[in-house]
Amino acid sequence: MEQETIYVPPTQRAIDHVILNSVGMAVAMGVIGLRLSVRHFGIGIGWDDGLMVVGFVIAAGFFGIVSSWITLGMGYNLDPNSPLYLTLMNNLPSIYKGLLVAQVLYVTSLTAMKLSVLMFYLRIFTVRILQIATKIFIGVIICWGVAFILYMLLVCRPIEANWIFTMTPTHCGDQIAMYTSLITLNMITDFFIMVFPLYTIWNLQMRTAEKLALTISFCLGFTVIALGAVRLHALYDLALAANLTGTVEQTVFLATMELWFNSLALSIPTLRPLYRQLREKWSGSNIDRSGANSYMPNTSDPLSRRSKRNGAFTNATATYLEMDDCESLKDKSGADDGVVGHSPQVDDASSEKNLTNNPNKIKVTTRWTISHNS
Repeated sequence: MEQETIYVPPTQRAIDHVILNSVGMAVAMGVIGLRLSVRHFGIGIGWDDGLMVVGFVIAAGFFGIVSSWITLGMGYNLDPNSPLYLTLMNNLPSIYKGLLVAQVLYVTSLTAMKLSVLMFYLRIFTVRILQIATKIFIGVIICWGVAFILYMLLVCRPIEANWIFTMTPTHCGDQIAMYTSLITLNMITDFFIMVFPLYTIWNLQMRTAEKLALTISFCLGFTVIALGAVRLHALYDLALAANLTGTVEQTVFLATMELWFNSLALSIPTLRPLYRQLREKWSGSNIDRSGANSYMPNTSDPLSRRSKRNGAFTNATATYLEMDDCESLKDKSGADDGVVGHSPQVDDASSEKNLTNNPNKIKVTTRWTISHNS
């Protein structure tokens, strides 16, 4: 029969960690809310936005589980001479059960967030080779997530060995090695996801300062990589069997902060249209409002409404990246390429411009000739 858990007064450090993570969750929620608002009034909510919301909700579930441990003894060393020793031993099975569930939620949340940014790339890149590379990367991330979830569920056999001490360590694999490989591969995939669009950005016809700004917005994910490196170092102090309550606090605190920073880093690049509007409002610019608000398609047009319902651009609409001052790509001959079909009105000051040429569209080339009749 399972014993009831006994309340343990939380340590001040554990309370501080919960407060900091609560602030991080609130900020991430606010940024994601702004992202959804910008998309709703702009190009429409797509799979990338939905996956980000799913990842955030799962991350909130992870935070809820690990936060409950502060009343079960997290932060207290498992010392046989401590007056709380028997209470901590009584609560350990509940913590271990929660740890198993939290691990699965953590990997699932990370997978959803990674897929979110890759779906965003599919939305903005129309060059075939980039789309193929992105789809391959999506397959890799799905395999990565499924593999580690199965690893976590099967590392101890039977699964009850995760919380029944008499079955360990004989029936369990090396869980520290599992965490190490998880964090390392997570850092590697984050690195490639962050640098993937940089080549395209630096080949856009735009000012160097704007390219640098876009690069910084996409590279915010390096803060997540830095947190992963700190977590990797913290694993050396984690004692799953000997002193879980005394050593798990820093690890779960960093893991939770990583999820909030991840959602922030992957959502901030989508807020460029909002930044554009605020900048023009504050600077009192006289830029044509049709260009400044070009990320908002004509909702009276049936093609525009259908594209918003689908949450992605179709062959009837041009693919635009919601960035600031991106100039349309032109061919080297100096001819302007137009696309037959519907697209939002765009001028040279627009916050959204064609990022890549779509091979599935019919292009019209206009050449101007100046002649003089004597």
